[in-house]
Amino acid sequence: MAQEPLNEVLFEFVQQGRFVRVTAMDPVSRAEAVVVGDAASSPEQLKRVALNKLRFVINRAQGQGQVQAPRREDNLY
Repeated sequence: MAQEPLNEVLFEFVQQGRFVRVTAMDPVSRAEAVVVGDAASSPEQLKRVALNKLRFVINRAQGQGQVQAPRREDNLY
């Protein structure tokens, strides 16, 4: 299936020592993805990785990604 383009994505960068935590959020679906990268990496590279993960999360939620394991009755995963 063709992937729908995201019209708007919000990014948040939080530096924690030598690492940067990047959150990408789609305000329409309210899906978000978090990645952690090297603080020396360029912001564009970190955005691209976070955006790819966000697309994966949205596709998985829509049933286009990996097949989910069946729920167990004993609630142990």
